[in-house]
Amino acid sequence: MIHFNSQIAFEPITDLNPSQDEIKNEPMLFNCNLEYALKLGGNLTKAFLINLSNEFTNSPDLVIDSRVHMLMPGFYPCIPGFHCDDVSRERSDGQPNHIDPSYRSIHCMMICGDASRTEFALGEFDLEDVPIGEKVYKVWHPQVQQMVIDGKLKSLHARQNYLYYFDSDSWHQGTAALKNGWRFFIRATINTTRKPTNELRRQTQVYLPNPMEGW
Repeated sequence: MIHFNSQIAFEPITDLNPSQDEIKNEPMLFNCNLEYALKLGGNLTKAFLINLSNEFTNSPDLVIDSRVHMLMPGFYPCIPGFHCDDVSRERSDGQPNHIDPSYRSIHCMMICGDASRTEFALGEFDLEDVPIGEKVYKVWHPQVQQMVIDGKLKSLHARQNYLYYFDSDSWHQGTAALKNGWRFFIRATINTTRKPTNELRRQTQVYLPNPMEGW
């Protein structure tokens, strides 16, 4: 049995209220350190970084990623399902190792645009380990989802222009867009084994539960 304490902390960026045009035109970053994120990023990236806690900006292993999505109702900005971010994968099948991970990553994220709001599942709970060869989050997602439905875990949907601090035990999922709109997502990570490559992201994609419901 694996015990989770899924928690977050959050605070608003009070002077940030970007237009859809500003969101649409924000550069996307992949695997950037602080220097390159400030150099390559736009105004939304800089607002995020300026307001980020010193724990992150002073960390030598800080890595920053961001994405911009054009969403329509039913589109997901990421693979659907409850999961945790940047969990070490020492299992022989390459799946996330929640029993005795070699490191525990810490994150901060922000979204701009309200078409799709990340959902956190908050509280303490236990899950049975998933056998080798099975997909961890495919097994655990419906269990976490049911605990949210039953009220055993608290559901919290991220608000735009807020900083959300969480770690590799914090359960969350992307949600289907409820309307048309541009969405900017940025995440800073520390306590990770990832190494910066300082790239601009050239493409991104949306996900659908049923691709025939597309355009």
